[in-house]
Amino acid sequence: MTSPARQRVSLRWRRDDCVALVVLVGAWGAYLVWAGAAGGGLLGGAVATDPHKIDLVRERIDPNTATAASLRRLSMIGPEKAKAIVDYRRAEAPAGGRAFHFVEDLQDVPGIGPGIVARVRDFVTLPRLDPAALPAGGRPAGTGR
Repeated sequence: MTSPARQRVSLRWRRDDCVALVVLVGAWGAYLVWAGAAGGGLLGGAVATDPHKIDLVRERIDPNTATAASLRRLSMIGPEKAKAIVDYRRAEAPAGGRAFHFVEDLQDVPGIGPGIVARVRDFVTLPRLDPAALPAGGRPAGTGR
């Protein structure tokens, strides 16, 4: 038996194949540039940022003195929760005193739980308490925790 004749395969690309490859790579590159400019695409979506909450990296908010508008700048604090914090503060703070001595005291406000406190902890500031003024239990009088 004789073996069939072997055909020689050319590894050279035809001109039409090269043009198709250049068009395909160019289209893919144009898409990536467009997707990057649009903030999405295959490279991942843009990180959702609220410009009013960006400044919190530099700013801390005292819930004892902040307005409802300032409190809304905290993550997970919307208009209702901000109003609830202000209402709670007005009802619970002694005259000239503070309603919140510790960040955890925010949990006493209806609608605010440990998850929200954990999210806002780094962005809340509370004036330091004088340890000499604390009772034996280590907490100011009137705090529920």
